[in-house]
Amino acid sequence: MSGAEGAADSRARAEAAFEAVLARHGAAGQPSRGRGFGSGALKVDGKIFASLSSGDRLLLKLPAARVEALIAEGIGERFSTGPGRPKREWVTIGSAHVARWVALSDEARAFATARTKV
Repeated sequence: MSGAEGAADSRARAEAAFEAVLARHGAAGQPSRGRGFGSGALKVDGKIFASLSSGDRLLLKLPAARVEALIAEGIGERFSTGPGRPKREWVTIGSAHVARWVALSDEARAFATARTKV
């Protein structure tokens, strides 16, 4: 498989997995779809908790300790808005781990919901 074919496969797998995330959270009726970080995002009370980033990575807002744990497990990568600008509560999860996307998006939604009640 060429690099282009592999990238296309990765994007297709990610898009299908993100559709499952949308179905999970869209069915609840509370999250809204919006624009965030340049791609479609799921929000609770205007706060982004999940988005498809860079075409094949799930972007999530989670507690900093959870972000660190996912990075340590080799599952996540810290999200950055530019060189030298890492975000401590944001992590991206690659398409190799799509089986975990829905469960991790549940965690992100719970985190966002708790933060909006403060």
